[in-house]
Amino acid sequence: MKNDKHSIRIQMRHQRQKLSHQLRAHHSNQIIDYALKYVSQHGGQDAAILCYYPLPEEVCTKKIFADAASLNLYAPAIVDNDMLWLHIDTQTQWQQHDHKFYQPIEGSPWSAASHRKNFLFAPLVAFDRTGHRLGMGKGFFDRWLAQHQHEMNGLIGLAFSFQEINTIPHEPHDIPMHLIITEQGVLHAIEH
Repeated sequence: MKNDKHSIRIQMRHQRQKLSHQLRAHHSNQIIDYALKYVSQHGGQDAAILCYYPLPEEVCTKKIFADAASLNLYAPAIVDNDMLWLHIDTQTQWQQHDHKFYQPIEGSPWSAASHRKNFLFAPLVAFDRTGHRLGMGKGFFDRWLAQHQHEMNGLIGLAFSFQEINTIPHEPHDIPMHLIITEQGVLHAIEH
């Protein structure tokens, strides 16, 4: 596999698209079960979960959103090219962003101070064992993490196990995930 970001994105997105709907759903349910168990064990019932609403080829997080009434759940919204997180409940209305993902139309904004513990569930195209992730290339998560990484108790990438590669090309300012959760379980990032 070529080791530049563009080539990795193309190859991994192709791999994700080849995954059958049934297998994607099965693996996604396993991943979400591991993720919610991790947050429950490390954050308790009042922890905030900042979670993306999935694109069709990503790990499906709709199971989390279906349980919004019992979670402190926030979803990203892009406003003026910046990402902010809005509270989600069962009445949340959604709109499609220009980049094809869905975002909440309104909701109270997330604040780290409002919650004892905060966990981010990030989508990714590829990852390595040091926790580096490759996203879709728009930089929304990277810019947000640069400002808020220290307010999070867990930076968690959600991925299918086949998305792991040996090394993600990264820059000194790139912020690795603390762990990656796949259908095979929780992978804690190895420090370099």
